[in-house]
Amino acid sequence: KCLGGINRDVARSVKETQDGGYIVAGHSYSTDGDVTGAHGGADAWVVKLSNTGSMEWQRTYGGSGDDFANSLCRTFDGGYVFSGASYSLDGDISAHHGDSSEADAWVVKLSAAGSIEWERSFGGSMLDGAPCIRQTFDSGYIFTGPTESDDGDVSGHTGSLITKTDLWLVKLSATGAIQWNKCVDISIDGGVSVEQTVDSGYIVCGSYTTYPAYNAYLWIIKFT
Repeated sequence: KCLGGINRDVARSVKETQDGGYIVAGHSYSTDGDVTGAHGGADAWVVKLSNTGSMEWQRTYGGSGDDFANSLCRTFDGGYVFSGASYSLDGDISAHHGDSSEADAWVVKLSAAGSIEWERSFGGSMLDGAPCIRQTFDSGYIFTGPTESDDGDVSGHTGSLITKTDLWLVKLSATGAIQWNKCVDISIDGGVSVEQTVDSGYIVCGSYTTYPAYNAYLWIIKFT
């Protein structure tokens, strides 16, 4: 199936749904074709498909800036949650840290029909993102990503003068309140995937780049 409009449309995450269909999240620059309700710039775009790939519904989320959905998962209540990044100061974004030149990590909880139940922006005055989110055993959420901020919601930032980027791991309650957050500096490009482990810890993976050689390496960190 091809989905979208005349401009650039990107899928970043797909999951099977309880009814045997599929839910797809990404972003869209289109304002036509399959895309309705565009807010401006790039919008986070979520599409519900049947088990044969027919579109059952689609929703765009965001504001007049660029907004992205990078990771989506089903939630225990039959809805969905997605995470990504937002540059918008308006529209569906109720609060933004800093100005529109720097992204916030953005988490949006959806009903089974795609309506926003709540949304939260996280970060500080610099660039922050949330490329991966998962629901945790206690019905809360864990997301990981990069942060360059040392203010706002970010505590313990230690990024070097060269990279300025820390891995950022953030635990949320079921309603999206921050319960704790942790920064790790190993000259990294941010966490790209997180999973809760059977011992209620977390495993995070990503990559890091050495300077000045600019060699990239895979890394994995286990958190208790």
